[in-house]
Amino acid sequence: MSLSWNGEQALYSNGSHLQSQFTPDPGSTAVDFVYFNKRPTVQTIAQLEALARTLEVDGFDLCVRPGYLVEPATAGDRLAAVVRQLSDGGLSVPLVTAPADFIDPTAAETKALIAAAGAAGVPRLKIGYYYRDGSPYAAQIDTIRRALTAFGELGRRHHVKIMYHTHQGCIGHGAAVLANLLRDQDPAHLGAYLDTGHLWLTREPWADALDMVTPFLSAIGIKDVTCKVAAGRVTNEVLWPPTGEGLVDWPLVMGELKKRNFDGPISVHAQYLKSMDPSTADLGRIAAEVAYLRQLADGV
Repeated sequence: MSLSWNGEQALYSNGSHLQSQFTPDPGSTAVDFVYFNKRPTVQTIAQLEALARTLEVDGFDLCVRPGYLVEPATAGDRLAAVVRQLSDGGLSVPLVTAPADFIDPTAAETKALIAAAGAAGVPRLKIGYYYRDGSPYAAQIDTIRRALTAFGELGRRHHVKIMYHTHQGCIGHGAAVLANLLRDQDPAHLGAYLDTGHLWLTREPWADALDMVTPFLSAIGIKDVTCKVAAGRVTNEVLWPPTGEGLVDWPLVMGELKKRNFDGPISVHAQYLKSMDPSTADLGRIAAEVAYLRQLADGV
């Protein structure tokens, strides 16, 4: 299979490119490698199972959003059945990802989805994103911290750890800000979901980022990142190439996780996919990424 990336010309710095000869051994790593099924939007459990076999992942970071197999409005009826059937097929659902606007702990749909996750035995749920709203920064941080405290209480009630994701353009885009949001919160009920690509944009050293969110570290999102080069100059346009073709130092990422005995889920995002119906070649490339990450997890 070809692993070359045919997108825009980009800046590559770490020189680490995947090799297609890696053979995954799903039983050899302590962590679960799961796929965030944002693409494709499969509509049946059989399709999810087939996707897992193709990608050779351990399960799913299950996207619970409108238009997907499980939607927020149907989670109370469907989520437990989907998780149970996937489990019967040997696949885990260690986390679900809620809609990006899922940020109000007082909303009825918020409470219903967290309750559904708890009833389904899903141990983690990733909420949405807070953006600057024009209020003074410190005041908004306090407001978000209060919201997270309320989310943590919902998580405690339903035995689900509520996670916040480091994401470009949002409050909490890096580990330092996220650590401030989580300060004095209960790590049994609130967690940090660190995203490699978005963190590399902050230029926070990876080891420091991990240390800053201890003991909240709960899940890792896998993305590579680079910047477009135009007319011989590096621009501010962010590009998302396949794992191993951008700026992220993958041996460092996996090595630091192994050093800390991280045993949470590692979610592969394949952010570079443009189509909601990925090709066979696209899926093969994701499978090679998973195999590469497994090898690093086992070998560094």
